[in-house]
Amino acid sequence: MTKYPRGSEWRKWDLHIHSNASDGLSSPKEIIDEAKKKGLSVIALTDHHTVDNVDEIKSLAEQENSGVTVIAGIEFRSEYGEKSVHFIGLFPDSHEGTILNSTALRDLILSPLGISKTAVIAKGRENDPTLDDDAAFKKGMFSVQVDFKEAANLIHRYGGVISIHNGSKSNGLDTEVKHQGVGPHNVKELCESLGTLKEELLKKYVDICEIRKENDSESFYLDTFNLPSIAASDAHKTSEIGQKSVWIKADPTFDGLKQILYEPEDRVRIQEDCPEFKPMYNLIDKVSLNENGFWNQDILINENLNWYTITYDLLYQEDDFASMSPGKQAFVILKLLLEFSSRKCPILIDQPEDSLDNRAIYSELVSYLKTKKKERQIILVSHNPNVVVGSDAEQVIVANQNGIKTINQDNIKFQYISGSLENSSPKIVDETCILLSQGIREHVCDILEGGKEAFNRREKKYGFMR
Repeated sequence: MTKYPRGSEWRKWDLHIHSNASDGLSSPKEIIDEAKKKGLSVIALTDHHTVDNVDEIKSLAEQENSGVTVIAGIEFRSEYGEKSVHFIGLFPDSHEGTILNSTALRDLILSPLGISKTAVIAKGRENDPTLDDDAAFKKGMFSVQVDFKEAANLIHRYGGVISIHNGSKSNGLDTEVKHQGVGPHNVKELCESLGTLKEELLKKYVDICEIRKENDSESFYLDTFNLPSIAASDAHKTSEIGQKSVWIKADPTFDGLKQILYEPEDRVRIQEDCPEFKPMYNLIDKVSLNENGFWNQDILINENLNWYTITYDLLYQEDDFASMSPGKQAFVILKLLLEFSSRKCPILIDQPEDSLDNRAIYSELVSYLKTKKKERQIILVSHNPNVVVGSDAEQVIVANQNGIKTINQDNIKFQYISGSLENSSPKIVDETCILLSQGIREHVCDILEGGKEAFNRREKKYGFMR
């Protein structure tokens, strides 16, 4: 069995979190604990220009069986914009056989971009030589910058993806980089703010837009550049983790994240509640197969399985399908399913008589069931006596819910009794258990109150007396 046997499911992701390795306050342990508490399936550790806590937080997530996947990330400051456009590189666990742990990310990503710890500390001491290494590093990380295109090419070379601050988010491409287009400076409409540089970056280098909130130009990025948008907490305190997040329909892995690049319209949602929610009673959760020596397995079912629409024109007895009553439509579909299927497996039918009058039930549905039950097992739920008696049901299962006047044995809430229509026993007055108080035929008479025609047929066929 695969690790995620249900396949692609909607899960909560927070892909922008800082730890105490940069300007955050939280330790790796505190981040993992808070992510679990907030119901996050995937987080990304995205410290500024450092990966010092990456190995520790990944190890903690795995050792504690936390249910939280950690993606390694680095937040960079670029040369663009007055306050610098920020962007994030997110990395797989490995690429072409190389494990991308902290050491590898320093050697392959940070060092080639000139972001060594020594260089950052030196930058931090430029205006205050008295700072210790830790203070100088945390000051210097906001002074160093990287060449955006060079960094983007390097991130992509090692299988990573690039998320850029965008929309109305601070240090974003749209807030920091203006244009020389048709509109004035600081235009109101995003579409007027696209200059040549922005278009080049969004088309060639950027994979994901991180925006501040829902309805923050995500439809524009999708329609114009086919780019997905996410929201993330940008947490610097433990309590901020998960305050903003995104729903992604994918395995909770880096490969799962990449699916939103391929299907940006269908795989990602910025909203509070889980998308495409369906009540449990509308879902098949699993199929259990258990037969000694044959199979023994639970098949877990994904609640988001696709449905397909079939276009057709259908006539039955000179009636167009669209003009039929709902009951007759259901009956025609039932006939189609049974007539054009070579399967012999059981079929379960729930109240096929709905919206059909008694004459149609007896002349159409009943005669059809009598023929088809010879070919396959039919289990049918009905409130109509024409269906039960007229189709010569071999077995009738009577259900009862425990109540003041309808008592079950041992006061069990639901109880069942079954037998044939021929099973008959006069009512036993002192029997407290309702199901044991009379025969199957008598239960049918009591429960299935139907039309006069049904009872006449019943009496004629089985000698029932009311």
